[in-house]
Amino acid sequence: MDWTLADGEELHARAPETFLIPPKRERKDLRAGSLAKLLFLYPAQSIRSEQSVGERMWVEVTEVKKGGYRGKVCNSAVCPELLPELGDIVEFEPKHVIPTRSKA
Repeated sequence: MDWTLADGEELHARAPETFLIPPKRERKDLRAGSLAKLLFLYPAQSIRSEQSVGERMWVEVTEVKKGGYRGKVCNSAVCPELLPELGDIVEFEPKHVIPTRSKA
């Protein structure tokens, strides 16, 4: 696993007018079945870039854990060789959540 998750709170603090995230309460109150968008970063050297680059992907919460969540990836990555695949299980914290939405 070469990818990491971006800290949405940190990105929002750097650019509050353009990098919007849900309120902390919303990010901390997800339940099984909720969808959370996460920003997966892959190392710059893997794509010949000077900065880490990433993809935003939806993850369905499957388990609420102390201080975070476990969920499965709901969409395919543009660079699947660098990021989790559809159905892979990932663990994340409220700080990693960018948008959320209820599962329809």
